[in-house]
Amino acid sequence: MSQTLQDCGSYEFLTPHAHIPEQLLIIERAARTCYQSFDEEKHGTMESASKMVRMLINFEHYSMLGFGHLAVRFKSCSRGFTHEVVRHGPARYAQESTRYVKYGKDGHEARAVAPDGITPEQFDAFDVAFQAAFDAYGKLRETGMRPEWARQVLPTGLVSEICMAANFQEWRHVFHMRCDRPAHPEIRSIMCDLLVDLKGLIPVMFDDFILAGEHNGAPYYMKSDSNGHLHRQLLLLKRTNPERLKALLEVLEETNEKEQP
Repeated sequence: MSQTLQDCGSYEFLTPHAHIPEQLLIIERAARTCYQSFDEEKHGTMESASKMVRMLINFEHYSMLGFGHLAVRFKSCSRGFTHEVVRHGPARYAQESTRYVKYGKDGHEARAVAPDGITPEQFDAFDVAFQAAFDAYGKLRETGMRPEWARQVLPTGLVSEICMAANFQEWRHVFHMRCDRPAHPEIRSIMCDLLVDLKGLIPVMFDDFILAGEHNGAPYYMKSDSNGHLHRQLLLLKRTNPERLKALLEVLEETNEKEQP
């Protein structure tokens, strides 16, 4: 039995919530080691660590952010999502294996992810294609073929899970690439949701990522310090959404005021 799903994609933090803001303290201690500037009376607080991380980001001294880590488990996403995520090299992954996981009546339910915004006619066509693939997989398994070979007929839309652990330098790169307007809608939607959560948990690390608009049914973010990218996005908003441009400029002005000494 197989199932075609819509509105999929979720995640959970493997790093305990309470430990996520504490990563700032580790980064501060590491950064101050370079200059032997750590003062027990002045530093080692969330306030001092936040100031240090903001300074590191402003000066693009991102390597120090590598001392803070975060682990996340992505659920109910497609194999297409996992194929893109694992391209981020400086990270660790634990991915659902189609070599060893069995699908169908003798194992896990075979499920596939259909695109968001799909029309009823398109959904029917997708469902027919997925059912055919899953039926072929089941017939191959019935002949005695091992899952590692039967998986060759499984679709890219197969529901999968993957755990990702990376430092914050790499997470910022992930959000820069995957929350941007050109990113695939599925990965952009999931990563934007994760970014919003992290902006609440550890804001100083990601408060330079600003909501810029919506494209193909999913929001997209841009970094306020990426001048060339910012210029292109502002020109696009000027043509397509002047009201959104006005609101965005107000956010940029507020961000700039917070960064002033």
